[in-house]
Amino acid sequence: MGTYSSAGSCTDCGAGFACPAPDLARLTCSSPTQFSVAATSLECTSCPAGSACAASNAAATTCPATSYSAFGSGVCLEAQAGFFAPSSVIGATQCPAGLYSDSAQATSCGLCPAGSSCSASATTACAAGTGSVEGQSTCSTCLSGYKCAAVDTAAGDSCPDGYYSPAGSSTCTV
Repeated sequence: MGTYSSAGSCTDCGAGFACPAPDLARLTCSSPTQFSVAATSLECTSCPAGSACAASNAAATTCPATSYSAFGSGVCLEAQAGFFAPSSVIGATQCPAGLYSDSAQATSCGLCPAGSSCSASATTACAAGTGSVEGQSTCSTCLSGYKCAAVDTAAGDSCPDGYYSPAGSSTCTV
């Protein structure tokens, strides 16, 4: 098999085509979703997950480490900011709370730094009177009776005896 009838003689199917039976017309493999490299293929092969299939008559190539592809898609896609692609066969995954990726092509997400709030794709410095610890996705308001001069903490420092501070304050007053 892997041949078809052309002008009364059997002819090899050719790379990029499939010939399931000699009495049937040859089928064209659809690039980028299918390929066939053998001249006598019975069927087209679907492009595997994690691969690109640029031509119907060439073998699949592995996606780069910072990209991915689904089974049968044949096109490598880059993970966008806010997402990461842990391998070429697993699709992009959004960074969970407390983690972020501010650039495309990430293979992992980083911890939200202390003193910042984070979305999946960006960090923003905490405002005065608020703070956060590493891995915390939001800034917390400093509690009354505490001063939060440093934004890299969520707790703050308690005011000394005889001093007070309202919630969200960065200083203690008499």
